[in-house]
Amino acid sequence: MLDTPEPCSNPTQWVTDAFWFIILYLILIIFGFSAKFLYSEPIPAKGLLKVILVLLYFVYLYQCRKYFLAFLNRGIEHLFEPTEVDISKPTCKICYLNFDQIRRPLILKACGHTVCEECIENINTRGFRRILSCPFCRTPTVLEDQWELLPKNYAIIELYEGR
Repeated sequence: MLDTPEPCSNPTQWVTDAFWFIILYLILIIFGFSAKFLYSEPIPAKGLLKVILVLLYFVYLYQCRKYFLAFLNRGIEHLFEPTEVDISKPTCKICYLNFDQIRRPLILKACGHTVCEECIENINTRGFRRILSCPFCRTPTVLEDQWELLPKNYAIIELYEGR
């Protein structure tokens, strides 16, 4: 698991960390460019200088990654605020009205989706159709006699009747 720091309660902590990141980055730039471009004669302990530069660079990248991930975590937490869902009143996912005695929940046989009686009646407005297409997945349900004879969803009926 990634170790991301907790959000700082002290705002000056971020300023201090940013200051040290800038100092470290400037050291990397100065040593890197001066060792590569400014010296024409061989530098004593050039290998040690490269090791120190690589070590400082990885420390800098690690700190940047750590604070970048902490920044992302705080940003994502604010985007997705929890919402309250009231499961005591199930609703039709087409009209978003609560199921009741008029809007009885009916199950489409082919796919198992639940739709209220009023929405099925609105879907089947042009006379009597033998095939009813599910509004969610477009799976066709064959109606033997009438759409009122589709099976009821008794689990939802018990929820809205409060049994």
